[in-house]
Amino acid sequence: MGAEYVIGSYTGFRLYTESELENPMKLIAQTHAFQSIIDSKKQIEKSNIFLDHNESLKLYSSSDFTKYKEIVEVGELEARKLLPKLLEIAKIQKQNNTQRADKQLINDNSSEIKYIDIKVDRGNEKLNNYEHNLVNNNNSILNSNNYNAENLNDICNNIYGSRNYDNVFYTFNSKDTNQLILNLHLKRTKAGSFKFGVHYDTEQSSGILLNYTYRNLLLDNSRILATVDLSERFKARINYYKFIDHRNKVWFRFNSEFRNVLSNDILYKFANYLNTTASETKYYNNLFTNNLGLCYSFNKNSYIEGGIEYDFVRLTKKNDDIYKFFFNNVPQKTLFEYDNLSFYLQYNQNSLNTQYYPTKGNQLTIETKFFKNLSYEINNPTDTNNVVGRTLYELLSPDLNFYNKNNNRINFLINERYIQKLTSKLSIVATFFAGINYITNIGFPKDFDNNYSFPIQRFVVGGFENRQSYNNPQFWGLKQEEFQLDKTFITSLNLQYNVFNKIYLTPGFCISQDYTYGYGLDVGYMSIIGPIKFNISRNSILKTTRAYFSLGFKF
Repeated sequence: MGAEYVIGSYTGFRLYTESELENPMKLIAQTHAFQSIIDSKKQIEKSNIFLDHNESLKLYSSSDFTKYKEIVEVGELEARKLLPKLLEIAKIQKQNNTQRADKQLINDNSSEIKYIDIKVDRGNEKLNNYEHNLVNNNNSILNSNNYNAENLNDICNNIYGSRNYDNVFYTFNSKDTNQLILNLHLKRTKAGSFKFGVHYDTEQSSGILLNYTYRNLLLDNSRILATVDLSERFKARINYYKFIDHRNKVWFRFNSEFRNVLSNDILYKFANYLNTTASETKYYNNLFTNNLGLCYSFNKNSYIEGGIEYDFVRLTKKNDDIYKFFFNNVPQKTLFEYDNLSFYLQYNQNSLNTQYYPTKGNQLTIETKFFKNLSYEINNPTDTNNVVGRTLYELLSPDLNFYNKNNNRINFLINERYIQKLTSKLSIVATFFAGINYITNIGFPKDFDNNYSFPIQRFVVGGFENRQSYNNPQFWGLKQEEFQLDKTFITSLNLQYNVFNKIYLTPGFCISQDYTYGYGLDVGYMSIIGPIKFNISRNSILKTTRAYFSLGFKF
């Protein structure tokens, strides 16, 4: 084969000693192994360097699949023993000025793929439009032998990633020696699928997640997803996706979502502290969002999207004392409501190897958004003794002279998460978030403090959950969305260590542009019902140690 040095490794059978031949099964195995041993000896003679694993692997058999990690470690230890010999060979090659031979592609027409044959459910089903387009989308490998297993696996992975198929694989056959056919075997998944899960966390509430996905509803090459969170604080979402070109690169997305969540905003906590005579009041955000976007995929990891979004937000309050809520006079529940229209342009890139506890890759979002305020209404309490109500009105009302009047805003954000694998168990997780708002009708002010912005236009900081919200940077020691800011720059550095199997230990540190910092420790387990997390953290703002626990997938 033209090799100057041959490195051999033998993991096959060794002859048992007389004392080891203790039963008939071992005697039969040794009889069958004689020819294998004879063949291996001939190959060993041709090896310049030989690594014999018979002694190191004598405690393992070919059925010990569950001990694969131990076997790999044994192999690495044995291979390191040959390192001095390998270095000696490298030194000799360097002295002799040995050049590495370039790989040459052999022009063999018999290996050229002449055409692609799609077989759906063993060839028993007719092809749909998407499957017909698969040939056109992958015609770069036709009439060429410049392909390898990686190219073919990428084709299968891309098809499987469409989630239209339960199984995708390829085979070859040929009608004659000069016609090679690539057979793509597809097993279609069911048109509809139902999934459910449970979740719990110490900040919001427990609930049951229900999801139903249906493919090709009304239009081909489309998908609709309906998700409901049956909990004390109801949530619902509908997504619809439709590819509109044969290459599956251009698609539009429609999203409609309702969320009812307990607000952790520090502003409302501050208002509660002013009222020392009443029980603490909880505040709830009711958010209704609709957006329609047109998207273009650059590759399987990145796309750009432009679209329009409508948001309606209502802030309500609810007294902790249920008896008083139903039987006594309670102030009006709705404190504040508003709606706005926005136009956005967004770039997304994701190469993480898994959604939860990834060990390599990155996730990047860059967005600019233009907000057009439509209307708002705020409750102005007439009771002068209502300290909390008056305080919230002064903080939330955009009509007061304290604020600069403005109608429209533009914001920019960059959210980058980068993960680098250091060892087989240790990864470094670095994140960077930058967000800033500009007011369009009064220029670019240096002082943001007196420029009013609605909560939906701000960047919300805090929390530990891996959520779909890209404008919510995590911050150690803060609850989910506890701080709402017009501008923020946050950098964090975490070390993720895989303690055992699916158990992860992650200490971390984060810091903002004003040198506010937070730190903490997270313990996670990827269970069959979803991620289980417990963390304890602290920051330099509130200087309070906080613990958080969650179970299952979040809405």
